[in-house]
Amino acid sequence: MLSLLDLSAAFDIVDHDTLLRRLQTSYGFDGIVIKWFISYFSGRVQYVRTPTTTSSRSPVAHGVPQRSVLGPILFLLYVADLLKLTKHHQLVPHAYADDNLRFLSAELCQLLS
Repeated sequence: MLSLLDLSAAFDIVDHDTLLRRLQTSYGFDGIVIKWFISYFSGRVQYVRTPTTTSSRSPVAHGVPQRSVLGPILFLLYVADLLKLTKHHQLVPHAYADDNLRFLSAELCQLLS
């Protein structure tokens, strides 16, 4: 059995506070490194610009920057617990950035049915 989990828009929903907490507790980042990440997430805004007008700026409270080197890495660190949970339930996870696969062996499928 194969389960596909499409997280293509998930880069936009990463909660900064949860990610910072995970960086501290799961990966041991602290001090100046956490301060750098806080700075990295602070003050981000988004807006739409056309040739004739520009929308008002809105603060970005969630998400990791896309089309950046850090975006996919931070996202993977954010969802790493999902991979641990998958393994705990004897599934075989495969993940890259926003694509996640879950394999359930035929043997385990028979046990569950």
